[in-house]
Amino acid sequence: MTKPAPRIAKLVVIGVGLIGGSFALALKAAGRVERVVGIGRSRANLDVARSRGIIDDGITLDGDWTRELAGAVVVLLATPVAQFPSLFAAIAPHLPTATILTDAGSTKQNVIAEARAHLKAALPQFVPGHPIAGTEHTGAAAAFATLFRDRNVDRPAFEASKGKSVTVEASRARNGSASGLIRQVTLNDGTVVSACPQNC
Repeated sequence: MTKPAPRIAKLVVIGVGLIGGSFALALKAAGRVERVVGIGRSRANLDVARSRGIIDDGITLDGDWTRELAGAVVVLLATPVAQFPSLFAAIAPHLPTATILTDAGSTKQNVIAEARAHLKAALPQFVPGHPIAGTEHTGAAAAFATLFRDRNVDRPAFEASKGKSVTVEASRARNGSASGLIRQVTLNDGTVVSACPQNC
């Protein structure tokens, strides 16, 4: 009998829109995350995210949001990339040493440059990523759990995070059900958090 995959105890999503919200919904649908905390600019959007079950708690960027980084296994940065420099700077002194920080930005060269400039000692915990998925809609209301199905995630080579990874593989579920929304998340200690049931 296959040993059940471990769950992500706490996921922090900064930017609970189409991408960030869909990431959280996929993990929730697969039963692979215990608690999701959403961080964002708009209280109204966070309220939508909570009402839809995307997040369990939410805090706006004008609040003391960095305290929510404590205990996070994975932090996903899913805001527009123009916000990354200030977010990296705010995250850096508060990121627990065992936490992986990844992003869903659509550009990578500038994101990696900003990470180098602002993350400082936390730089090795950063694993850049670019999910090749999306729609024309935005906000938590647009998120859906199957956004990443049959999609790829580009994870560019980044020597600072060598040996650490957050690998998210889109599944190819044979039965077309809600199984396998996200196939695998590999954490920095080598733990594989599989969101794919045995039948996918």
